[in-house]
Amino acid sequence: AVVSTQSTGAAQKRGHRVGVAGPSDEESRFITVAQRMRERIMDPGTLVRGCEDVLELLGNVRAQVAECSISIVLAAMRHHIMSEPVQEAGCVTLANICYHHKSLHALIVMQGGIRHIQLAMRSHVSNDLVQRAACGALANLSLRYDD
Repeated sequence: AVVSTQSTGAAQKRGHRVGVAGPSDEESRFITVAQRMRERIMDPGTLVRGCEDVLELLGNVRAQVAECSISIVLAAMRHHIMSEPVQEAGCVTLANICYHHKSLHALIVMQGGIRHIQLAMRSHVSNDLVQRAACGALANLSLRYDD
């Protein structure tokens, strides 16, 4: 429906947000997954499944929505340093956040992403899957994108 400027101004005066889209279905699902991961941070199975769900949705969510998953993924990696599946899933998720949302590279670095990735590599030297995922995350973090 078309909204005239007169009704838009009236809506703004009443405190309604005009012209700001709410979350899409994918973004709502993404937020739900992130909340579930945060609530069950001590359950490695939930975290791995959550990372898989995040990966499925990352290409369809705005950077502002994807941003919430960074701290959760890093917390999961910190709490479960000896869990190879969590470390692999965390590194893969960070690599894909970098790929889909170049604007989030700096945030990942500022929140200690490189340190977490390096720790995963040092803690699981003989696990090819963790090593490959960690290298992918570091590679995507190091790429320069000219938008």
